[in-house]
Amino acid sequence: MSSSNRKAKAAETVAAQQQLAAELGVNVRTVQRDRKAGMPRQRRGETIPAWAARVRAWREASRQRPGPKTRTPSDAEAAAMVRYRLAKAELAEIELARVRGDLHSRQQCDDARVRQCAEISGALRMLPDTLARKLYQAPSPDAIKLVVQEELRRALAVLTDDEPTTEADSGPAAAAS
Repeated sequence: MSSSNRKAKAAETVAAQQQLAAELGVNVRTVQRDRKAGMPRQRRGETIPAWAARVRAWREASRQRPGPKTRTPSDAEAAAMVRYRLAKAELAEIELARVRGDLHSRQQCDDARVRQCAEISGALRMLPDTLARKLYQAPSPDAIKLVVQEELRRALAVLTDDEPTTEADSGPAAAAS
C-alpha cells in the first residue's frame, strides 16, 4: 500500500468517525475510545445509519455487563458479620437507654461501689464482736461453722440484690446461739 493510499484511507476513516459521532450524538473522541474497546467496524458498502445502529446495539450490550459476582461468605466471615450485627444492636440499645435517661454516669457507679465497700467494711469490722457473743454458747463445731457462715453471709449481703437477713430470719444460726 502506497503512502498516498494510506493517507486517503486515514482521511476516510476520520470522516467516517466524524459522521458516526454525529449520527450517535457523541464526541469523535468517544467513537475513538469505543473503537479501541472493540466497537464493530464499518462493513464495506455499509451506510453510516446502518453502522450507527450496529454500534448502538454494541454500546448497549457492552453497558449491560454483569455486576460483581456474589460469593458465599466463609464460616469465619459469617460469624464476624453476626458479631458485628449484635454489637450494632447493643450499641443501639445503649443509645436508647441513654436517651431515656436509664443510664448512670461512671461517677454515680463509682460512688455506689464506694458506699457498698464502706458497708461491707463496717460489717466485717463488727464481725468479731458479733461472733464472740454468738459463739460463746455454741454447743458444737458444726454450730460454730453455721454461725460463722450466717454472719459472713449477712456481712456480705450488700454485694447481692437480696435483702440482708435479720437475726430473726437466721434459722439454724439463731438456734445455735
